Amino acid sequence: MVFTVNKNYLIFASMSLKKIAPYLVPLIFGFALFFSSSCRKEKILTSGGQIRFSVDTLMFDTVFTAQGSSTRKVKIYNEQKETIRISNIRFRRGTQSSFRLNINGEPGTGVTDVEIAGNDSLWVFAAVTVDPNDEHTPFIVNDELLVTLNGTEFSIPVIAYGQNAYYIVDSTLNTQTWKTDRPYVIMR
Repeated sequence: MVFTVNKNYLIFASMSLKKIAPYLVPLIFGFALFFSSSCRKEKILTSGGQIRFSVDTLMFDTVFTAQGSSTRKVKIYNEQKETIRISNIRFRRGTQSSFRLNINGEPGTGVTDVEIAGNDSLWVFAAVTVDPNDEHTPFIVNDELLVTLNGTEFSIPVIAYGQNAYYIVDSTLNTQTWKTDRPYVIMR
């Protein structure tokens, strides 16, 4: 077999290659980047695993009855390399709890199916409202924050010191005799 090369064709091919050469490098780089960064599924830990809380007890100082408390926070740490899926975060007493949660902007007494990436953490915000009773002395409201990971439960106690009070909701105080059995809370 004999091949003949047309001189005009070589000149044309040479000119075309010069015109597209500046575009070839970015095009090849783009394809390489696209194929090297394709979606990879993160590995989710499906058995075992540990979590760690940032505190050993979630504590609320004196909370006056019928008044909302300030918010307390706790971090849940995933110290594994793999992502974990927490099946639920809740209070042991469920809807009967005096405490409420806010996790990832979702309020309530619990949430389900929360993922934490490897070596990352999750903020859990908690608040409490203490129901009044007839006691004059301070009392304790408690529950447990439960976190279930792959069938294993992790928990920390949640404690609030409650106190009944007399509430004065008025712009002016009248002359009156105050009792000494409970504190007074003056609200504006």
